[in-house]
Amino acid sequence: MNKYLKESVIWTVMAVPFVYLSTVWSSLPANVPTHFGIDGVANGWMSKPVFLCFVVGLIVGLYLLFLVMPKLDTKKKIEQMGEKYYHLRVTFAVFFSVISCVNIFFALEGSLDKPRILVGLIGVLYTIIGNYSQAIRPNYFLGFRTPWTLESEAVWKSTHLFGGRVWVLGGIITMLWALLVKSNQILYFGLMVIIAILVIIPTLHSYLLYKKTK
Repeated sequence: MNKYLKESVIWTVMAVPFVYLSTVWSSLPANVPTHFGIDGVANGWMSKPVFLCFVVGLIVGLYLLFLVMPKLDTKKKIEQMGEKYYHLRVTFAVFFSVISCVNIFFALEGSLDKPRILVGLIGVLYTIIGNYSQAIRPNYFLGFRTPWTLESEAVWKSTHLFGGRVWVLGGIITMLWALLVKSNQILYFGLMVIIAILVIIPTLHSYLLYKKTK
């Protein structure tokens, strides 16, 4: 697949939220609900033009960030990921396009009465990131970038192998949590606990491994 055809796949994925938004634009209120409390009731709003800019900024901004990241990587490690980096870009494009469509849907509904959808999607993202984790080479932009992984390539590899498995497991647990828990308060509390664990465990692993090798 040539370069432009590969990029067109990402562009097509990115276009989906804008097509959806164009079909419901006239149905959106002048002030679009964009933030919701634990009870699902809207408590933050944007004007329609600002909401459009938000959607554009989220999707296009992420695309541009991933596009220029390899050029900013002085070690050229991201380029060495080859096709896996492209697959990661596609994955993030799909995820944030879906998230944008979900946000548009909830904005149209005016309430967030099914937060389990968002939590479940976050679990899917954790699982995908964990699956790609071991393919990430040492760099300053992606991965578990702790002082100890950046100092030692062996610590980087071990942390990304171990941390990737932790994130896959965390993603599966998050999806199950979203499926089984009914209370919004407990749902969000559990999500915060899972996020903390996914950050702390790989960081602690990198520190202990680095100290062990010294």
